[in-house]
Amino acid sequence: MEPLAPDDFYQMIKPQLCGLLDLLRVGVVFERAQGDYLFYRRDGQEVPVLDLVGGYGSLLFGHHHPVLVAEAQRHGIERIVVSHVRNDTPLDARRQMAGHGAVIELVYRPGTNPKPLIESARAVGVEHCAMTVDGGQAFSPLPAETFRAFVGQLLFHGMSVDEVKIMAQKVPARVLGVRVAGF
Repeated sequence: MEPLAPDDFYQMIKPQLCGLLDLLRVGVVFERAQGDYLFYRRDGQEVPVLDLVGGYGSLLFGHHHPVLVAEAQRHGIERIVVSHVRNDTPLDARRQMAGHGAVIELVYRPGTNPKPLIESARAVGVEHCAMTVDGGQAFSPLPAETFRAFVGQLLFHGMSVDEVKIMAQKVPARVLGVRVAGF
């Protein structure tokens, strides 16, 4: 059996969506990603595309480009969450986005090494970070259990209870515009 061509894969995943994307002239097959960019080929040349939607809207600010965060703030958006920040996002970019008032989301998945998340939270400032989990899919623990494990891993690896409470309670409450007792 021959391997699938990119167009075969494109039509097999979600043919109706692919047809709509083709109709809008935005249907392309991305070959790779690096940082905030996706790449496809046009006439044999690699074309970079700034990813602003991160999977057709699943992430509010795509793959967290600092310019987008600054522009959102310039337009008066006060509560910005930069979701699914990856380890390859430079620390300076994280600090820059936090400096524009954005909350940096730290995502824990079952099996994640918590040490880079701890280092990132402390480098950016826990007051700029929110804890979230990626759980509940088939064959994954439920989100509540994944969150419990995340808290346990952070505490086990040296974060203080106060640091965890800030990221688990205070920062999300600020994003939602609610008050939390004790803060």
